[in-house]
Amino acid sequence: MVNSIPRKKGLIITILISSLVGLTLVFQPVHDSTLAESIVLSIARFCTVFGYSFVAMLQTESFAPEIISTGVGTTDGLSQISKVLVPYLVTAMNNLKIHPLIFSSSVYLVVGILPLMGIK
Repeated sequence: MVNSIPRKKGLIITILISSLVGLTLVFQPVHDSTLAESIVLSIARFCTVFGYSFVAMLQTESFAPEIISTGVGTTDGLSQISKVLVPYLVTAMNNLKIHPLIFSSSVYLVVGILPLMGIK
């Protein structure tokens, strides 16, 4: 199914869906209901995982054949650095009484779509 959707369009769609679904936690009825929160988290997680297939394809197509392994290794290495920051961000968001998924959905929306502007 991934091959039938244009890569950039598919990535933008999955980013929008997972971010907007995650932002529904702003609404009190969703935030108070355990069932609704579980459904929102499941949909956001599914869209995020589906979006990674588009990221992998775009990642290999963004570099010249001579430097694909270097480019992919560098971007993967930089993404590992962000995993170190996640526990600190979650703690900071909990201290500010902001749901971590609301914050991450906002960041994912901005940081996920802006870099795609330079891709054909």
